Amino acid sequence: LDLNNWTGINNNYITYLDNKIQLIKSNAIYRIKNDFNIEETNHIDIKAPNITLDGQNHIGTYVSQSASNFNGLVQMLETQNGNITVKNIKVMMDGANRPTLNTTRGWVVGGAFGQGGSSDSRYVIENCSSNGNISKYSGGVIGYRLNYWSSATTIVRRCYSTGDQTSTHSGGIIGWFSSNGKTNNNTNGTL
Repeated sequence: LDLNNWTGINNNYITYLDNKIQLIKSNAIYRIKNDFNIEETNHIDIKAPNITLDGQNHIGTYVSQSASNFNGLVQMLETQNGNITVKNIKVMMDGANRPTLNTTRGWVVGGAFGQGGSSDSRYVIENCSSNGNISKYSGGVIGYRLNYWSSATTIVRRCYSTGDQTSTHSGGIIGWFSSNGKTNNNTNGTL
């Protein structure tokens, strides 16, 4: 996961710090232009409001050999009011490597996405998928506390997971302790 994987935007609006891509320009569409590898410490931080992250159906393959406690590919660590869309991203494990997902996280979108959003905010996660196993309080696509303590609108649609749920209080698509979402998804892993 590096700056060569991005298209459609000036790289001055993307920073790369400690193996993390930071999307820092608001009112922008960021597009991933190639399939990519994910290392244990890689992720994408959404650092501004009114952003669309479009994976264009490219696949991120998790390649760390001894990884555990992955926090999810996309993070939104601060509350971002405004419209945030994450779409068309697949996170897959290769055949030999089966890293673990950190408690409370999701393979595509980490925990607390949309938490604390205002009533004029809208969070959309669509056409995203994973095949990694799902740990306690976690979700196959989105971690826990989706839209928690929030009056924002959250829409999750056309997402799926084929990973096995390995613990209680987890969800095939969305992790535990989430609220106010609208969903249209499926999972076919072991429950």
